[in-house]
Amino acid sequence: MRIFKHHGHNERAARAGIMTGKRSLLHGLIALTAVAGVMAFAGAAAVPALANNPIHSTPTLTLSNSTGSVAGQWVATGNTYAPGLGDVQIWVMNVTDGGWSTVEYQSGLTTSVRSILPANPGGLFSAAGKTHQVLVDPNVGYRTEAVNPLTCGHKYQAVTDDPTDGYVYSNVLVEPTCP
Repeated sequence: MRIFKHHGHNERAARAGIMTGKRSLLHGLIALTAVAGVMAFAGAAAVPALANNPIHSTPTLTLSNSTGSVAGQWVATGNTYAPGLGDVQIWVMNVTDGGWSTVEYQSGLTTSVRSILPANPGGLFSAAGKTHQVLVDPNVGYRTEAVNPLTCGHKYQAVTDDPTDGYVYSNVLVEPTCP
């Protein structure tokens, strides 16, 4: 009878050992997952999404002439900026002969937010030169003109700045030579 009692005791001890092993393995996996999560979080926190280190694609900016009825008005469009910004600044510079003189400055500009309908990945940017109304004739009315029109024979470049993307430079727009 003693043999069987001892045998039952060994089985219970073996089962308890297996449970202890499974419990240790489970605790080890949980601890390993927690450590990996903390390391990933610390790594992400160590690399902030600031102007010098954006977390999305590099933005592009294009400077062109307006295709509307306003002669000499500039238009700047961009994409892959950070979505939902409300503090973008833009400078349009005259870069003729290597100079950098400001033609126009605007601030407080925005980028689009993400949306499903209409489909928009967010981060789209658009700005245009300021315009004003000029009286043509009291009988005819007013016409819209660019406040700072682009001049023939000159070169222009735009640059935007915001806290997330930093400085983004456009292409150089070359106006046709003067007639």
